[in-house]
Amino acid sequence: MTPPTIDPKRVDKVARCFDGAGRLLRWPSKRADQLLVSGVVWIWSAARPMAGSTGTSHMR
Repeated sequence: MTPPTIDPKRVDKVARCFDGAGRLLRWPSKRADQLLVSGVVWIWSAARPMAGSTGTSHMR
């Protein structure tokens, strides 16, 4: 099985949705770009727990 090819134009286009710090600035209009951005956001959020997430798990 061959790995998927990377389209540099698409990567550049989607990268414009983020600022230099990696924060999402705008939501892309095209569905394919939305899926790519949502994957980036998903990976980022899994790697960096949200502030306060530990505090809410201890509440009863």
